[in-house]
Amino acid sequence: MKKVLIGVVVLVFVIGGLYLFSSNKITTPSDMLETTKLNTPETTKKEVTEFSKEESSEVSIENNPNTKIADLIDVSGGDSSGMGYVLRENGQIKHYIYAELPTLTGDDEYEGWLVKQSPTLTFFSTGVMQETGEGIFELVYMNDEQGIDHDFVVITKETIVDETPEVHILEGAAKQRAK
Repeated sequence: MKKVLIGVVVLVFVIGGLYLFSSNKITTPSDMLETTKLNTPETTKKEVTEFSKEESSEVSIENNPNTKIADLIDVSGGDSSGMGYVLRENGQIKHYIYAELPTLTGDDEYEGWLVKQSPTLTFFSTGVMQETGEGIFELVYMNDEQGIDHDFVVITKETIVDETPEVHILEGAAKQRAK
């Protein structure tokens, strides 16, 4: 009886997995990488375009081997997702976020943050995310000084854009990719 029950449970998981896979409901980090090119026609905001021009068309932030990557996980109970990139080179930090988030209503905004969790919690805003397509939000941040050791990426939903983070939506630790 126990073996039959285990068999049924395994069968349910296999069928469920096949359904999700065939319906493309699963987005893997590598799938996200393919859709986060800074120099695609879909990126329409001025700062994204300017950032793309500064980057070579062959070498963008997500393809640089020194880029740390964060798989952004929904911590709000929803089904949002995203990828965050942090690159430090030549005394400058470059930070890019691509996220699939619910479209906002009213005056709410999504805001990006870089966080240093220890030994003392410190954080700073990297700016307001721009909607570049229905439910697609992007953020580009560059700075010469700030964020040298901040490797935790957070997206919040803000009613007031200021220096105080409000409701956390997505979070993830930016880590060096395996070489």
